[in-house]
Amino acid sequence: MVRNVTLENFWNPNVPLYPSGFVELQTYGTPVYFKNIYIREIK
Repeated sequence: MVRNVTLENFWNPNVPLYPSGFVELQTYGTPVYFKNIYIREIK
């Protein structure tokens, strides 16, 4: 679990991240399968 970490633009550090948009799921080289993922806005 990662908390209170400033997100950085991995592909282009000179450009800030967008306030909304795509969600990326990350793995570290091992096979991972994702299923039944639901995303909702937290108000």
